[in-house]
Parts: sequence; C-alpha cells; structure tokens
Amino acid sequence: MLEDLSNLLPLALGVTISPIPIAAVILVMMSANGVQKGWAFLIGWTIGLIGILTVASSVFNKLSIAGAAGETGNTAAYFQMGFGVTLIILALRLWLKRPRKGEVVQAPGWMQSLNRIGFLGSLGVGLFLVVANVKNLPISVSAASMIASHSSKWVSVCCFTMIASLGVLVPVVVNQLGGEKTAAILQKWKLWLNTHNSIILAGLFLIIGISALIKGLKSGFL
Repeated sequence: MLEDLSNLLPLALGVTISPIPIAAVILVMMSANGVQKGWAFLIGWTIGLIGILTVASSVFNKLSIAGAAGETGNTAAYFQMGFGVTLIILALRLWLKRPRKGEVVQAPGWMQSLNRIGFLGSLGVGLFLVVANVKNLPISVSAASMIASHSSKWVSVCCFTMIASLGVLVPVVVNQLGGEKTAAILQKWKLWLNTHNSIILAGLFLIIGISALIKGLKSGFL
C-alpha cells in the first residue's frame, strides 16, 4: 500500500503546485466575501478531483478486466510512455514561450473576471479547473490509471486528493487566518505566479514526463 501511494506522490505534487488554480483561488478571494468564496472554490476543486479519479480509475479497471494480462500490461506501458512524451513536449514548448526578463505578464482575460463571481460561481470555477484544465487533467488521469490496480482504491483516491489540494488549501487558510495583511500577501503570491507560471509548469512537466516515460519502458519492455 505504501509503495502504491509513493508512486502517486509525484503526480499529486504536480497538481498541487500548478500555478493556475492557485492564482485563480487568490483572485476569487480578493473580493467581497472572499473567505466564503475561497472555501467554495476548494469544495468544487475537491469534488472535481474525486470525480475524475473515480470515473477514470473505473474505466481503466474495466479495460484491465476485459483484456488479457499480457495485453493489459502493454496497454498500460504504452499509455505511460505516451503520457511522458506528451509532457516532455509541453515542457519544451512552455520553456520556449517563457516570459523574458522585464516582460510584464498579464493574467488571462477569464481570470481577471474571477473577483466578480459569487459563491456558486466560485464552486463552479474550482470544479471547472479540474475537469477542463488541459495541464492538470492528464496528470489526474495518469494517477487514475495507477489507482485502478490498487487494492484500496478509495484510500488512494483520498490521499491523492488531499495532497493535490494543498496548493489551493494553503491560500484559503491564509486568507481565513491572516487578518489585515492577507490582501497584500495574496497579491504578491498572485503576481509571482503570473510571472513564473510557464517556468514552473515547464519544470513540473519535464520531471513528471521523464518519470512516466521511464516507468512505461520498464513495465513494458525492460
């Protein structure tokens, strides 16, 4: 069980340090009733993660049952290698498109409107950024492919969700407990994340991509 969870840890950390949801929840909280909206965002985020992991792991489990043991192993290996190569390509693309020194980075238009949404909107954005985020979704699906073979699937789902939610949880808790200085702290975090978003994601994708590629090669061909 511990070995299963240790294999999930790099993927969970990859989700939790993803800059976009962290910057999004900070923007949501920089408005009236920001504390409540931050918790709503976190709830939506958690529901989305559990939903994806549950559905995707069930699909992988059914594919595993339907296929022969040898075919299943090769399918999982090909998936891991394809996932790894995709992330490595994305990492190189993000690195090449990174902001140059002194360049001012603007947040996307949709993100700039987040401080105008309400409680339900915040919950929906948290859910949306799990389900529709093309940068986090592949990582979550890859984690689900591993969870499908675990004996205690719900333990794995819960552990992955808790770790993958830390990046969103920390700003929410800081906003809850931070007092008058919270706004300044969150603003600094937001600006830093906007500036270094591409570099963080490039490093993250490169590490996870190489790891997935090596695991796929070992399980299928070495």
